[in-house]
Amino acid sequence: VQFDYTFNPGVWYHIAILRDGSTMDITLYVNGEFIATTNMTNALPVSPGPYYVSLGARYNGLIPFEGTIDEVRIWDVLRTNAEIKCAMDEELTGSESNLVVYYKFNQGVARGDNTSVTTLDDATSNNHDGTLVNFALTGNTSNFVHGVSTFYTEAELGVCAQTPSPGATNVEWDSDILVTFSHEMDESTIDNTSFDVSGSTSGDITGSFLFDGKYVTFSPNTGFEEDEIISVTINTDVQSINGGNLATNYSWNFTIESIPLA
Repeated sequence: VQFDYTFNPGVWYHIAILRDGSTMDITLYVNGEFIATTNMTNALPVSPGPYYVSLGARYNGLIPFEGTIDEVRIWDVLRTNAEIKCAMDEELTGSESNLVVYYKFNQGVARGDNTSVTTLDDATSNNHDGTLVNFALTGNTSNFVHGVSTFYTEAELGVCAQTPSPGATNVEWDSDILVTFSHEMDESTIDNTSFDVSGSTSGDITGSFLFDGKYVTFSPNTGFEEDEIISVTINTDVQSINGGNLATNYSWNFTIESIPLA
């Protein structure tokens, strides 16, 4: 599979490749941004393995990768664009659902003597540890080096998670609304207009905001009404500190609990 994309030497990139097993479509994302989709006409083998995954070169050692690699993750589920953006700057725990292999590359000492380190640890419980082959493991090259801290520049803003979740029911009447964005947010762009909350009974609902980097909490000035449907719309006026906007308005609903009579 080949994609047409120009990479600049000396720059870290986050690469995500998705394979849809039902359509055999292969999709490329670079730094959280969609690049292209192509179709892989030759299906991957489905007969019993074992099969080996080679990183940094072909399985026979030919065509070695001329660069540096940090953080390799293999999932057994198609990741959404929002999930890719929200996780690409985060170190995972290894216990995330559907995470099959996770190499952090955090072993050894950067550019030090790591000749005793011959195995690349898998941080999941699946124990798919890798074997380091043809590495000097000492000095400034062919060795463990310092990784990258962030890929975010002006990448498009995304919503990673929200509480209450879309379609949630029996939500407590005095609940706050918590939204996790893909980037640290510009507080000045978030207010009761750009972050609109309304109830099927209450109408427009105003409140206050608490900011913590990429986490935004909305606290209504008064509690929600019982059994009403709450609609939340975050519009494209909200911005990250990098100036990134949502591509489209982001909306979801949830339903407040019935309050029992005393």
